[in-house]
Amino acid sequence: MQTFEGTAQVLEPQLARFILRLAAASSVKQGVGSNGHEKASAEAGAPKPSFALSTDFDYVPFAAGKAFGQCPAKEPRDLLDPHLQIEAYEARVCAILLSAGEAVGEDAKEGGQAEAIMKNGVLLGRLSRAHCQLVLLMRFHEAVARQEERLTGDGKERGKEGEEGVVTVGPAEVRVLRDLCHLFALSGMERDMADFRARDYLSSRQAEMVGREVGRLNRVIRAEAVSLVDAWMMSDKLLGSALGRRDGRVYGALFEEAFKSPLNEREVSEAYELHWKRLLLAGTGGGVARL
Repeated sequence: MQTFEGTAQVLEPQLARFILRLAAASSVKQGVGSNGHEKASAEAGAPKPSFALSTDFDYVPFAAGKAFGQCPAKEPRDLLDPHLQIEAYEARVCAILLSAGEAVGEDAKEGGQAEAIMKNGVLLGRLSRAHCQLVLLMRFHEAVARQEERLTGDGKERGKEGEEGVVTVGPAEVRVLRDLCHLFALSGMERDMADFRARDYLSSRQAEMVGREVGRLNRVIRAEAVSLVDAWMMSDKLLGSALGRRDGRVYGALFEEAFKSPLNEREVSEAYELHWKRLLLAGTGGGVARL
């Protein structure tokens, strides 16, 4: 079901509170000691609380146990590993989750849980957005991986019983989508670098590597940008934009649209004769401006 009600100010705190409840339940299940560290390591296969409805929240036990270390990337090409990218986004949301849990817990001691949630609305919004961006990245990688798996070397798709059929998305298109997925992941890291540097997950050198790789991917994707946009098959009528025309005739279309304006029905506007002409002539000694 799609949610049609509420605003970001309503939906973001709801998701954040749900994640905080998951983290609290995970801490209880794992048995977190008084020093804040888990007694039993948070493994990837650790059982989730019964109200965790999907694997999208599998990172929560790691946050509860503070089990994340540092990014293992040594070279820029290491950043193109989908598993590393997803781990980085998990580490980022875990860092925000730990900060949010600590802040809400401290404020709840003074004014109660509801007031603590209100005080930390900005932080909880960051938590919700970080979770959603993690889910988007996982789905993006999964979709591209499915396309890669179903393609054989000759650009054909092998059916369940071995039959072959021509696919609409071939190896060349899949390579572009893979680069686009990498750009989505790394540009998000560059944009929100403070979150990824939190708790020392990314080093300063790795942050520089992210920026360089984003620049390289931008140059790669630039050659495919028009095709990626045209792939949506949006008609000129639907877009209603001179800049987004399929034929690329931007400047001529802009002039045509400008001439349709009532202000441009005459070559010289009436306002020039009524007001601007005498002001301009007065400035050149051709008359006296009377305001």
